[in-house]
Amino acid sequence: MNASFEKRDIENLRKNEDWRFAHLGRICTDALREQGDASPAIIEKCIEESRRRAIGASGIIVFVDDVPVYTEIDDTLKNSAVFCETSELSFSENVKFGMDAFIARHAENASRGGFFLSVNANTRIDEPFVVFRWQVSEALAQFPFARVKIGENSFAKLCEFYCSIPGAEKTQTIARNEILVEAGAEFSRDVVQSLEASAQIFRMENVITKENATTRGVDFCLGAGLSRTTTELRADGRGANLNWRALNVAAGEQEIDWRTIQHHSEPGARSHLLCKNALLDCSRTIFSGSILVDKIAQQTNAVQSCRNLVLSETAEAHALPGLEIDANDVQCSHGSTTGTLDAEQLFYLLQRGLPEAEARMLLTLGFMDEVINACAGCAVADFVREKIAEKFGA
Repeated sequence: MNASFEKRDIENLRKNEDWRFAHLGRICTDALREQGDASPAIIEKCIEESRRRAIGASGIIVFVDDVPVYTEIDDTLKNSAVFCETSELSFSENVKFGMDAFIARHAENASRGGFFLSVNANTRIDEPFVVFRWQVSEALAQFPFARVKIGENSFAKLCEFYCSIPGAEKTQTIARNEILVEAGAEFSRDVVQSLEASAQIFRMENVITKENATTRGVDFCLGAGLSRTTTELRADGRGANLNWRALNVAAGEQEIDWRTIQHHSEPGARSHLLCKNALLDCSRTIFSGSILVDKIAQQTNAVQSCRNLVLSETAEAHALPGLEIDANDVQCSHGSTTGTLDAEQLFYLLQRGLPEAEARMLLTLGFMDEVINACAGCAVADFVREKIAEKFGA
């Protein structure tokens, strides 16, 4: 197993223009551990907490240090869905944005941290499937992956959590996901990342949506000192509909980097992407989004928006929206805004006796609610609000 990056990998990434504004020198090049050392008591505690959070779920899988330790699926669904851990690694294509070094490292090392979700055609499953990925051991390399396939005219939800316990320091995670939503299906997916401040995580994801299908996604990036997510959203059928949102809350010296592509390859499809960043202390965020419209993809409707709430004079927010349109009958737009908390609203809350940290958190939550309220399940929203409160010390 070759878990650590070499200096030449960093240099190759540095030459790629897609990495501008990112601090490549922060990518860990030290040797990392191949195996964790979680005790049975800690594993049991992770399972217990996961089950508590996932009450009523259609199924649950729990990983501890990239090892599957618990799997459960509703008995009534066993003939209509497959939800299981897997070691089989297979993806139809790679994501873009200069992630070759990460893709290669993942392919070399991924062997145990995968899961597979497949929902049969013409099936409706209202309660979400839930995956918890716990990091327990220090200086551990992890290579999780997932493949999701939602059959024609079906409905399903998935919630995935990246969590850690105190002491799981200096970990590095390289993750790959592929989601295929077949014609006429509807699928919602939430991901919450709340790792330790010294952790690093790099996620790569392909989302393919077929004819008249709808895919919704919400990404929450709350933890890890260095995080990069690369998401390719493909409207791959006439009438496909993609709605993707992200909320990044950065504090301390965190760097959160999100790169996206909304690729329209068929006519009459819609995509809407919204990224919201809230920045405290000396943190920084990077958003780079592209809307690509092929010549055949007439009557495309695509929107991309990035909104930054800067809560510190030393924080940095970078936004790089872009369009590449080969069709001539489209409605496409992109934009970015950056601002601070409303001073009058903050003064009003302070005058009513609220501590400043709590007042700032409440106003920031008002900025965030548009994304939080889009979650597939209230368990995700509750978890996210708890972690945000911890960041604000409230």
